[in-house]
Amino acid sequence: MVIDWKIPFEERLVPIFNVKQLVADGKLLEMFSSGHQVMVTPIVEINYDNEVIKIPTIEQKDPLYLKLFYEFQSYFFGRK
Repeated sequence: MVIDWKIPFEERLVPIFNVKQLVADGKLLEMFSSGHQVMVTPIVEINYDNEVIKIPTIEQKDPLYLKLFYEFQSYFFGRK
């Protein structure tokens, strides 16, 4: 789907220290989980080693997670 939308993406394991640095640098704008149940769940914080790492997922103007959610729902309900 994101390939058709020409959105570059990468799926990989990211060490927590990289996540912290990306958030601090303002480079990690969204994080979400998805699965085969037509759900997309935004991640707004990660609790790790007694530290809360805030992810600005739902603060984005035009979030990708929401576009994916609506697209998945349109297939699920037979609109596409």
